[in-house]
Amino acid sequence: MRDRAATVPVRRRVAGLALPVVVMMLASACLAVSDAGSSAGGEGVSAGATKPEYQRVFGGVEPIELTLQSPSSPGVGGSVHIEAYADALREWSGGKLDVEIAYANAIAGPDDAPSALADGRVDMDYLYPLYEPSRFPANGALAKASLLGEHGPVAGTLQALGAYLETGMSTPEISDELSYEGIRMLLPYGPTTSLALMCTEPRDSLAELQGAQVRVSGSAHAVQAEALGMSPVSLPYSEIYEALQRGTIDCAMGNGWSNGPLGIVPLAPHYTIDADTGFARLPFAIGFGQAEWESLPLVARQLIHDRLDVYIERMLSDYIWPAMQEAAGQMAEHGGEFNDFASDVERPLRETNRELLDDVRNSKALDGERFLNDVNAALEKWKGIVEEMSIPAVPDAEFAGWYREGRIDLDGFMERIRSEVLHAHRPR
Repeated sequence: MRDRAATVPVRRRVAGLALPVVVMMLASACLAVSDAGSSAGGEGVSAGATKPEYQRVFGGVEPIELTLQSPSSPGVGGSVHIEAYADALREWSGGKLDVEIAYANAIAGPDDAPSALADGRVDMDYLYPLYEPSRFPANGALAKASLLGEHGPVAGTLQALGAYLETGMSTPEISDELSYEGIRMLLPYGPTTSLALMCTEPRDSLAELQGAQVRVSGSAHAVQAEALGMSPVSLPYSEIYEALQRGTIDCAMGNGWSNGPLGIVPLAPHYTIDADTGFARLPFAIGFGQAEWESLPLVARQLIHDRLDVYIERMLSDYIWPAMQEAAGQMAEHGGEFNDFASDVERPLRETNRELLDDVRNSKALDGERFLNDVNAALEKWKGIVEEMSIPAVPDAEFAGWYREGRIDLDGFMERIRSEVLHAHRPR
């Protein structure tokens, strides 16, 4: 790993020093997600431009260094989509985008990512606004609303991804509050599946859940856990394994594909989920340092945005679904199983979910009623899109057997993501 401070181009260090001025300008100007009317310089390309068209325009651009961050080691599930995205940026720019990946959160941990993006230590990274709902209330509204929709691992995941991307990118309050912090929002919602309870022993009924210590990721999850009689515990994800091993927590609210690489599945192999009455998902955003973004030529911005399709597709096909299959095998090896919640869990969870949605309606960060209407309309739209493509509603318990061939045809889905979401918000 090279010394970041020693190799950051001069223009980036100057931009970082000027950040307070940039943030004040952003706060007053409320820049739109599309960058319409921005000061981006140089020639751009049209939506759907080919690789040779991109490379032609990059021919007149000086080399640009970018640093992306991955939470995982090289070549493993949590890095493969980031590596594929970095390769696409290098290739489509004709090598003019010199992309380095900082593995295993080497520059900044998840809690420090907003600051690291704003001060230029890293250019692109995951963001978890739900960790700080008071700092990012509009993003917090998206996190609470994410309990809506179907919760299956394939059709439900794609429905939610399309709907929350479309709604989140069309809701300026969500991107604005990140801009005020010196962060350009690339995606408001990354690919993720629905959450389940992963426990050391079966816990399906209210009686079994009563008093259980459960690790949660956000305020919405804490509210849901308390409604079911559990005691929520806030821990960094890096500490979940040790907490389960020591018995200081009984469960973790999560999913197999993200918890598997942490070694959690053998310790908590009992997986309980309800496809109809779900927990809020664990949405994350993809951010880019605003000061660095403002310094890039237009064609670089456009490529960074347009090739997010690679990031999205490869995260689903090369990370999430293969890791789910592997986690199912680990569960079986360690005596675990998939379960539905008992009938007595449904009523308190539904009531709590209604209260969370009322919180969104009453939000002061955005027009909550309109936002929820937009979310519901988008969910209905993307449910229809997924059904048109004959993508099945496979339940979690049947996924591993159904997925044996290891591939889901995403070509049609990704074309709709490009044409109906990404193209509408590309820099110009």
